[in-house]
Amino acid sequence: MEGWNHNMAGKDNDTREPMLDMFLFETSQLLEQLEGMLIQIEREQSIPPESINEIFRIMHTIKGSSAMMSFDAISVLAHSLEDLFDTIRSGSGITPDCVQLTDIVLQAADFIRGEIGKAEAGEEMDGDSVQLALTIRTYNKGLKGAADAGSSPHVPTSDTDSRQNGGDLVPHANTLILTEEELADVHRYAIRIFFENGCLMENMRAFTVVHSLQEYVLDMRCEPEDIADNEETSSVIRETGFQMQIRSCVDRDTLASILEKTMFLDRLEIDELEIFPWEKVNETTAANDVPTDRSVVSAPGEEDHDRQHAMVRQQSLISVNTSKLDRLLDLVGEMVIAEAMTVRNPDLEGLQLDGFRKSARQLGKLTSELQDIEMSLRMVPIAATFLRMQRLVRDMTRKLDKEVDLYFSGEDTELDKNIIERISDPLMHLIRNALDHGIESPEERVSSGKSPRGKLQLEARSVGGEILITIRDDGRGLDREKILIKARERGLVTRADDEYSDKEVFAFVMLPGFSTKEQVSEFSCRGVGMDVVRDHISKAGGSVYLDSRKARGTTVSIRIPLTLAIIEGMMVSVGDNRYIIPTNVISESFRANPQQIIEDTEGNEMVMLRGECLNVIRLHRRFHTEPFRKDLERGIMVVVEDDDSTVCLFADELLGEQQAVVKPLPEYVRRAPGIGGCTILGDGGISLILDAGGLMAASAVS
Repeated sequence: MEGWNHNMAGKDNDTREPMLDMFLFETSQLLEQLEGMLIQIEREQSIPPESINEIFRIMHTIKGSSAMMSFDAISVLAHSLEDLFDTIRSGSGITPDCVQLTDIVLQAADFIRGEIGKAEAGEEMDGDSVQLALTIRTYNKGLKGAADAGSSPHVPTSDTDSRQNGGDLVPHANTLILTEEELADVHRYAIRIFFENGCLMENMRAFTVVHSLQEYVLDMRCEPEDIADNEETSSVIRETGFQMQIRSCVDRDTLASILEKTMFLDRLEIDELEIFPWEKVNETTAANDVPTDRSVVSAPGEEDHDRQHAMVRQQSLISVNTSKLDRLLDLVGEMVIAEAMTVRNPDLEGLQLDGFRKSARQLGKLTSELQDIEMSLRMVPIAATFLRMQRLVRDMTRKLDKEVDLYFSGEDTELDKNIIERISDPLMHLIRNALDHGIESPEERVSSGKSPRGKLQLEARSVGGEILITIRDDGRGLDREKILIKARERGLVTRADDEYSDKEVFAFVMLPGFSTKEQVSEFSCRGVGMDVVRDHISKAGGSVYLDSRKARGTTVSIRIPLTLAIIEGMMVSVGDNRYIIPTNVISESFRANPQQIIEDTEGNEMVMLRGECLNVIRLHRRFHTEPFRKDLERGIMVVVEDDDSTVCLFADELLGEQQAVVKPLPEYVRRAPGIGGCTILGDGGISLILDAGGLMAASAVS
């Protein structure tokens, strides 16, 4: 299994070993859960018993799975942490320092995360955890000494066994030496599992069984042993079944209820034994195995049909590589385009095809449902991204010597996984800015009449077809005067200061290299900050804007679409060209009458709409095309909004609603302001998807 480390280079998620994918996914999830609990422990300065047990279980799981994968560095480290929390949960008056404990465990978590990051990148996992493991063991001995308790772990193993096998749960058995008292509390089971004929991948299913038992067993021996990396074991399991010898503190009924939930289970045999041949009691080999009881569970009959289906439903969740979902999305998008090209084929115009139209409507309905299901597969809660910010806040506040409470709201809001990945770095940068630039030191806050502890809030909520993410702090806020001075030095101010609104002033902060930070720290943006955030959010199809009050705090708002793959839009024509305007930015459309049209002394065209004067952007001028209608009162006005700005887009006419499958653009086209993407129409033509924010920005510059 060492070959896993050396053969991963250059492999993507589709070709990487399924066992490795399962390990990486599970370990990443457990580490996130671990960090959340540790930060809560440090914040509350107490260790609840349930948290101790849960962290012990997490380390036990990581130890077992990493040992199976032969990732010894992770296994040794997880084993030392498991021993540490076993000492803590044993009681005996042990009260570890919460901050010191959190520091030690987070160091270990960082090491494990670094190693699995190497695996995900196809690199060799060459980290050495020995020194960190020794540090943890030394700390553990100190706890035992402080409590004057010499109790040993429940199932003691030598250090050599731990280093070689990574702990108890491996597909091999260690020769363990137990006392008679310990033997009296342990059940021994010989288990044989048969899977249904034709289910395939029996070795993978056996591995899943091993994982399902790892938090219930002390140690285990499997036959065949090499199920993890030998596909030929599937035929052995098919013929003779998958056999396990385990020691556990759970009773036979509980064990049977766990194993009965195995997918494609055909038959289950459980023998309870007095002793295993490979055990030693006081250095003496035990007698032959004597079955004391047997439980045989056959495939359910008709009366158990509903119960079996309930079990299957409980295990209906699987993990899927995102690359496969991306490919599925591409295929669904191509199918939508092919359906539109078939139904709207010009060759069918004028023909009486009632049967075809009926079938086409049914096909459209099925295609729409397939799209909805495919999109729902990609939607994940933003909670995981929010929770990762806890660690960032914890580390920064300690280094900056600040006190900050982090609050979440709307963490169940769902977004496309690809978008969440794109906004993680911008969110991290915004939080760094809030902690470094915004929130003051405790002394400064007290002197200004505030609580010494700052507040930082992350909020997410749905707004129409978009998600609004807000980062709000109660710090010193943005200094309008400092920003204007800096902007004037760079030649950005062209009007009197009082002619600029707060929004326009704060927008200067988004420009490249713009910073009012006088001293550079390790968290400062060094002149490369908010412009990078804006660019990343823009590439994800969103927009970002600032609001602030001096000495009251700053709010950064990010508006971002639910998905970038398929959008709803309104198609308009300009001459022979067609453009799609996303529906979520359109407020209304109308035909202007001559009394509404205004032109100022500089030739700028505007339209009066319910007492509000709106600028007009002629799309034919922006994209240098020849329109069919040049008079404003003859064409159509489409009112679009972006952030707090509103303009009218002038086009020849509306062509109706259009669902657009977004296609990537060449780099030189992508840089053109006002273009957000393109799509293929039903007749095979190409339509540009307009970016309202980009059009407004380009119009303001020109």
